[in-house]
Amino acid sequence: RNGLTDDDAWLAFLDFNGNLVDPGIPWIGSFSGDGIGQSRLAWTGEMFGVAVTDLVSGPTDFYKWWFVRVSSDGVALDEPILIIDNETVGKVTDLLWNGRDFWLLGTRNFGNGWQTYLHTITCSCFDDDGDTFDACFGEDCDDTDPTAYPGGTELCRGDRDEDCDGLIDCDDYIDCPAGIGPAGIDDLIWNEAGLAWSAPASAQSYDLARGLWSDVQRRGDYLMAECIGPELDQPQWTDDGRRPVPGDMLWYLIRTESNPCSRSDWGPTNRDRTIEICR
Repeated sequence: RNGLTDDDAWLAFLDFNGNLVDPGIPWIGSFSGDGIGQSRLAWTGEMFGVAVTDLVSGPTDFYKWWFVRVSSDGVALDEPILIIDNETVGKVTDLLWNGRDFWLLGTRNFGNGWQTYLHTITCSCFDDDGDTFDACFGEDCDDTDPTAYPGGTELCRGDRDEDCDGLIDCDDYIDCPAGIGPAGIDDLIWNEAGLAWSAPASAQSYDLARGLWSDVQRRGDYLMAECIGPELDQPQWTDDGRRPVPGDMLWYLIRTESNPCSRSDWGPTNRDRTIEICR
């Protein structure tokens, strides 16, 4: 519908006979471009997802793509969200619901010809975890966890992205900087209870890796290792009773930590490179 200054997008509800159903034609957004173009709709089983194009005229005409969720009784659940604002966008072929998110499927020119592209639209715009951020407008990366939100505190050992910057724990080198770790372990001994070693100065915790010697001989690396003692707070480990088959043996390596991201080596450089456990 064309108004005096804006184009309005409307959504009509019809019964099986094609008659308008109350509440009639609810308004779902007003767009300030030069005309409403394509529109696509998907039904989730409880709400509609509606994508609408807004033509912007100029030296090169292009469309803005907007998205809004609409309840089954015709109430817009959000203000329209601008999801695509790029003159290279071509034809949008479909809006799909995958059970969790909406997928906007279309074609786009990335500079080397037209290609099919898929744009994901997060469904939930509610603040489910009560941290004042949502997945649509607030860009909450985990709306089930109130400790994870943009600008949150990266815990460095939380095994999740608390500050929503796309980096987790020690990979978030700005919030969890690494340093020179404590000295390595050179007096690992086996006693009746298990393993024990001396505590180097400044060591706060220990990672213990284990594997079969036959795997090392067969593969030539330590990638079959298992992490049997992540972040041990004492310089000891109680035997868990695992025994190799006759003719094989178990190997053990320990890495010290002085904070979440300052660690010693597992041993020689080649070992440190190939063991990807206890991270």
